[in-house]
Amino acid sequence: MPSGDEAKLANRIKKELKQLEREFGLRIDKGVKILSDFTCIKEKDAFKLGIGFAEVDIAIFKQIQFDKSNKQLLNSFKFIQDSKKDKKCLNIPFVILELKSGNPTSDAIRCRNEVARKIKNVFPFCSYVFIAETTSKKEETLFRQGKDFDNFFIFQRKINGKDIAVITSRFIKPYLKNLREIGLL
Repeated sequence: MPSGDEAKLANRIKKELKQLEREFGLRIDKGVKILSDFTCIKEKDAFKLGIGFAEVDIAIFKQIQFDKSNKQLLNSFKFIQDSKKDKKCLNIPFVILELKSGNPTSDAIRCRNEVARKIKNVFPFCSYVFIAETTSKKEETLFRQGKDFDNFFIFQRKINGKDIAVITSRFIKPYLKNLREIGLL
């Protein structure tokens, strides 16, 4: 979950994106846990599915309910959400926004790029977008270290409502419309 200036940026962006919830029937929230990896793990004489999740800054997603009769699946996923949230669902991301305010370190960019790669391996239709404000990082540095992001929006100043509206109208909304046209939404 973003903190400080990134938390303020997340609140501004989430507020501006609210219209998409109604238009596309999706949820938009901060600090959403998204399935990012899984592997087969041997435990005693049996194998089980080991799963991992990444918390993302902002996600535009659907929640699907698990088949409650499938106890093995429910047991595998019982820890995916914290105790305050429903444990019988999975978040399916369509757009994820990674937010950075100020000058993110190279390690921070590479780390979030790795998360983007993992999530996109599980959800190939998910678009992972990097948004930076008040940064003096060179675009070429961000592009080199963030190869797995689908798009970059980089501002050397604070992002305002108009900037968010442009990102929404020129990228996010057309992307969601395309997903709906091909039957993924």
